[in-house]
Amino acid sequence: MRETDKHKNKIKIRKESKPPPAFSSTISSVQQFHTNPPRTILHTFRAATYYHYLHIYKPHIHTSIMFLTRSEYDRGVSTFSPEGRLFQVEYSLEAIKLGSTAIGILTSEGVILGVEKRVTSPLLESSSIEKIVEIDSHIGCTMSGLTADARSMIDHARVSCLTHNLYYDESMQVESLTQSVCDLALRFGEGASGEKRLMSRPFGVALLIAGIDEKGPQLYHAEPSGTFYKYDAKAIGLGSEGAQTELQNEYHKSLTLKEAELLALKILKQVMEEKLDCKNAQLASVTKEGGFKVYEDERTDALIKELNETTVDETAEAL
Repeated sequence: MRETDKHKNKIKIRKESKPPPAFSSTISSVQQFHTNPPRTILHTFRAATYYHYLHIYKPHIHTSIMFLTRSEYDRGVSTFSPEGRLFQVEYSLEAIKLGSTAIGILTSEGVILGVEKRVTSPLLESSSIEKIVEIDSHIGCTMSGLTADARSMIDHARVSCLTHNLYYDESMQVESLTQSVCDLALRFGEGASGEKRLMSRPFGVALLIAGIDEKGPQLYHAEPSGTFYKYDAKAIGLGSEGAQTELQNEYHKSLTLKEAELLALKILKQVMEEKLDCKNAQLASVTKEGGFKVYEDERTDALIKELNETTVDETAEAL
């Protein structure tokens, strides 16, 4: 037999190779593995054997099937995947990345909050879009993500502040309030310790909570996972990556409240797709003297004009 014929026969045998008999008898019984999970040790063994066969003989099929197993852990909000991940919580973080850009900046005088308001239609009243809200006279917050979910968390925060004031005759600390909100964020799934289940899924919203108490001005970031962190400056939402980079470059501890206002507007101007004005941007501050205040449109518009003039002057000096 010629060498070329031998080579062709080898290729033909390789193409027509089939799985061993031990494997072929199990393939039909585990093809419905994902729709009907194994209920017995025998079924589990057969499924594992089939996966072993795919891994050796057909790695491309094995990879695609392993990818599909992710959906098995999507259905349970409190079920860990083999990699130790909670996919529903990760998906809620992705929902936040689609929300409006929000910024918080801490100074020695107080905290500045700035947020983008998406006016999707010229017929929409921009004043009806609430992105910065008051929780107590010394605490406020801004949000990014699902606004309906934020309302539940903000209502809980307001009740917590009022209850604390009635019981202890003092204002609630910013950190204690943030922890209370994050405890609420964990009440999804089946519930624990006899608590009533609040949501069948994690909250799809993140909050920047700004306040002032005896410890001074404070800024916290609350996540849907129930985790919270204290920041000097933080950005969340769609443009958070670029905004956070700019904050790292521009922020310093000696910022004044006025400089923080202009910095928040400057960063919003850079990350927003539309032209910055008082209709699609909102500012608020928390100070020891004035407490929490949301800026009126006239004040925001004046700050935007000042920012534009400063930008023109810097450009002229550079030339």
